[in-house]
Amino acid sequence: MATFTGTGSHNSNFTGTLTVTETATSVQDNTSTLSYSLVLTGHSGYYFQQTWMTTKVYINGVVQDRYEQISMPSPSGGTSTYTVCSGTTTVQHENDGTKTITVYATMETPSTQTYLPGTVNVPSGLSGSMTLS
Repeated sequence: MATFTGTGSHNSNFTGTLTVTETATSVQDNTSTLSYSLVLTGHSGYYFQQTWMTTKVYINGVVQDRYEQISMPSPSGGTSTYTVCSGTTTVQHENDGTKTITVYATMETPSTQTYLPGTVNVPSGLSGSMTLS
């Protein structure tokens, strides 16, 4: 399992977390199946209602590319979490059975209002990697 984090460009009280887990491998097909989850967290009581967000998740290629209206729930205990997207993808290994993949995600709210996260790059440099078994 690999976990990557990033912080909002307009408001650092928002963080994004991308978790990628290798759930299965096939020696016969020379592949790995990966599950992933991208979560946006508002800290210190931050949340928002109905804004548009562009989301891209890249795991050895683009696996999510969406533009949708989202709302974060009111915080419980000062923290609000919202699962932006999740899913599974299959990755082909090299001929020798090894594979290191590039992993990153980006979430962007179109407004520059400071109560919104702005752009959240996960990880911050968009340069995550994960070695598969």
